[in-house]
Amino acid sequence: MVGNVGTEPTYRRINAESVIDVKFHRCQPRLALTQWRVMDKYGLLIRGWAHRRLNIDALTSHLATALLPVTDENTPADQLISYLTSTCDACMPPRVPPPPGRRQAHWWNQEIAALRDEYGRLRRNYHRAARKRESPEQLDVHQTAYTAKRKVLRQTIRSSQAKCWSDRCRSVDSDPWSFAYKVVTKRIVRRRPGIEIRGMESEIADHLFPNPPATGWALKPYLPATAKDETVALAELAQACKILLPGKATGPDGIPNEVLANVFLRKPNTQLSTEASPKKPKAVVLTRKNKYDNPELLVEGHVIPIKRSMRYLGVEIDTRLSFTKHIQQASRKATDSAKAIGRLMPNLGRPSQSKRALLGTVANSKMLYASPIWAVRGTKTAKNRAELARAQRTIALRTIRAYGTVSVDVLSILVSMLPADLLATERARVRVCLDDQTDDAPKTLGKLGGTGLIEADRRTGSPPDVGRWLTKPPLTLTFRLTQVLSGHGCFRSYLKKFNRVDDSYCVYCVDPDDTVEHTVSISPSWLDNRARMTEIMRRSPNAGDVEEILCGTLPHDLPEDAQVRRRIINQSETNRMEFIRMVETILSTIEKDEREDEALQRAQGNVRATRL
Repeated sequence: MVGNVGTEPTYRRINAESVIDVKFHRCQPRLALTQWRVMDKYGLLIRGWAHRRLNIDALTSHLATALLPVTDENTPADQLISYLTSTCDACMPPRVPPPPGRRQAHWWNQEIAALRDEYGRLRRNYHRAARKRESPEQLDVHQTAYTAKRKVLRQTIRSSQAKCWSDRCRSVDSDPWSFAYKVVTKRIVRRRPGIEIRGMESEIADHLFPNPPATGWALKPYLPATAKDETVALAELAQACKILLPGKATGPDGIPNEVLANVFLRKPNTQLSTEASPKKPKAVVLTRKNKYDNPELLVEGHVIPIKRSMRYLGVEIDTRLSFTKHIQQASRKATDSAKAIGRLMPNLGRPSQSKRALLGTVANSKMLYASPIWAVRGTKTAKNRAELARAQRTIALRTIRAYGTVSVDVLSILVSMLPADLLATERARVRVCLDDQTDDAPKTLGKLGGTGLIEADRRTGSPPDVGRWLTKPPLTLTFRLTQVLSGHGCFRSYLKKFNRVDDSYCVYCVDPDDTVEHTVSISPSWLDNRARMTEIMRRSPNAGDVEEILCGTLPHDLPEDAQVRRRIINQSETNRMEFIRMVETILSTIEKDEREDEALQRAQGNVRATRL
């Protein structure tokens, strides 16, 4: 029986509301409950406590000290409501109601508000002049004024949005799991307002509560007779409290369900028996046969469906135990997370390298979930290995700020991350034999060398010793340093390879092949930028020095004298910083010149189009 009357919302949030409130009651006579309606606009439906900040210790302490009022069927419920209200006051802070109206966007400010008001005034003037049929010259004046103001308003909004988003990205350094992370991973979303449902109460109620099928009372056994004054058992009360779901909207009294359940059940560790429904089980056939007949499984008269794959504890188990479907789903989730988190990690600027690596582990953990289970069989096929490498490549691109054309092999080296298939296999090995990690660890590096990583690394000029690169001191890979290590960047030989320029000649000298080594070590145009490194090394740096500069001196090559050791380590750090500074200066100058050339070409193209 529907109890409420009227169209006033019975539940309200900032941007959502609902009207229907179905109340089940047994009234004798039936019309004992009439004209139940919301008293005013907000009424008593404002939730008075922040139930998500419930303090269990304070609740337990209050329930232990405050006595539950003894009431009977003739005593009003006001005493119980007062007891519950005092309990809520003791364990939860009051909930602060949101300000009325729509919540403003995070990029909104007073300047945008003033521009919007001015734009609205000018637009109204234009429409008013059009209705009055003023002269075309006057209409052009009004239209020009409001279109110019609209352009200024849009530019101001875009600049404010860009500034606020850059502030969000900078906040990742102080708190990687901040509001910005929750936004890009869709943990915070703006709920759309509910659809208009007024006048559809009967149809919705019929859909939610259809008429039950006819009951054959002749076949139903009679329930055992019980005394009217029999007390309620604790198990029955616990079963009833399962209906009180946490975090749900409360009734008109505002008492959260968490408090009601704790008050009703003073023994929270009560063991309740549960029965499995025969309709829920599913089955999958594990076989290597190409053709087979599915068995017929019956549980209490219900047929158990045979599936091609089934999900168990987050792992998709298929018929052949190839885990192809699981790897596809895990890779897709990891790729989506990497793309979302990548919005927080632009190529230039913050966050730092450590925070990028930390955020990258979020997607990596999703991809390698339960890897000890599926690694042995799942990584046997090339299709699954390619799927894992594709997802890992998306993660590594933003972590080290690399170009999208860098191969997954080079990315794995630069980001100091084992390929996903080898990492999954390594986790499976460690899971099987936890006591023998050190002896077999070189096997993984041996597999790493056999995948072609070292050869690809030597082609691009980055450090050829993979083991030394993986054990190097902490290094921040900037956008321009990654270009030098990968060979993919503002080098004309690279641009010619992808048809971005007509030839590979260096624009600063007459060398026919503008490569990484030519730009950093040979080109005479950058002698001044290489002066500091030349002074330190007493010669011009070349590609073979990159490993020694970035990785530093090996620990076993350091002398035993602590003072000499410290001096060598400090000198290695100085060499590294000077090399990075040299790379940043050279490539930033090249990028600036390229932007000026592109702007000049666009201007010349616009002039030709205007003449035509």
